[in-house]
Amino acid sequence: MKAKYTLFKFIYLWRKIKILLGFYEEHSPYHLFNLSMPMDEMEFYNKVIPVCYQYNYIANQEKHQIFNVRKLYDDRQIHIRLFDGGEVRGHDELNYEYDAIGHIKGKSMTTINGEEILKLSEALFRR
Repeated sequence: MKAKYTLFKFIYLWRKIKILLGFYEEHSPYHLFNLSMPMDEMEFYNKVIPVCYQYNYIANQEKHQIFNVRKLYDDRQIHIRLFDGGEVRGHDELNYEYDAIGHIKGKSMTTINGEEILKLSEALFRR
């Protein structure tokens, strides 16, 4: 567990460096909800694992982003981002293993279905 926590801290610092150097994108338009109390990346990660999310190693960095995860299904992925202040954004898209070019171009990117948003929010709001 300590090694995973150290990895998350390294990733967090690396993302902060990328933001300082200007290597980030503005927020995507897919706002889901705000957490009532902000959480750190480790707490966020531990809450979404039981609902089948995994760390997303290959993702663009958005300004003020703390962490991101994905959930794979069929040829798609649900991509969730956590931001400073507890904002949660996410979208449904082709997964990059299935169609890397389609993924990069945002081909068939869409909103997440209500059932999945409910599962995610229940996991994150659970104490």
